[in-house]
Amino acid sequence: MVAARFTSPTAAEVGEAELRSWYRPHDLLPGGVETVIPADSSLAETVERVMRESGLAAMADRDNGIRSATT
Repeated sequence: MVAARFTSPTAAEVGEAELRSWYRPHDLLPGGVETVIPADSSLAETVERVMRESGLAAMADRDNGIRSATT
C-alpha cells in the first residue's frame, strides 16, 4: 500500500508517516461487500477469484457454450 502510494501524482502532498497513521488493518465496509485478496495471490488466482465471486465466470461459461453451439 505504502509503496504504491509513493508512485501516485499526489505523493508529495502526503508523507509516509501521515499515510501510515490513516491505516487500519482489515478496515472493511460493513455488510461484507469487500473481499481481501492476499498480497501473495497470483494474477491468475486473483482474476479467477474475482470472476467466480462476481458471477462473471458463470456468464463467461454460458457465453462460451452459446458460441460453441453456433459455430
